[in-house]
Amino acid sequence: MLEEIKKLYLIERQMDEEAYDFEQKLKTRQELSVPILLALKEWLLDNLQPNLPNNPFQRAVKYMLKRWDGLIEYTNNGILRPDNNLIENQIRPLALGRKNFMFAASHQGAEYAAIFYSFFAMCKINDIDPHRWLTDVYLRIDNHNIQKLNELLPTKDYQFLSV
Repeated sequence: MLEEIKKLYLIERQMDEEAYDFEQKLKTRQELSVPILLALKEWLLDNLQPNLPNNPFQRAVKYMLKRWDGLIEYTNNGILRPDNNLIENQIRPLALGRKNFMFAASHQGAEYAAIFYSFFAMCKINDIDPHRWLTDVYLRIDNHNIQKLNELLPTKDYQFLSV
């Protein structure tokens, strides 16, 4: 089973490395991934034993079969990915931050931490070095017009002082 899943990801990696467009991905998935997935489903059905006592393996087989249509939907659309790893990796720091807020010593401290996590996430999204941005803001904020504080947000349009 794991070897077959590995094959699916190797197909995806090859398409990414060769910069396939969405149409090429769709065609390749239909030709290469769908047969692997059909064999996986057949294996799952062969190993499904609904009359036996529930165990972790049987729960996993039932779980996968119950969600089968959603699992294979990516093979019908070149834009979709076979998993949600990209978004999971994006929100992981937020989840970690949320857990860390429990140890912020106060509600206000947790709010400030959340604000800084948001700023640093904006830096990451806009390819801005957070240390450089924060240093720049600290040097400018005293003399900056309070009505224009949005100019100091780490957006793609952010203008650093030429220091």
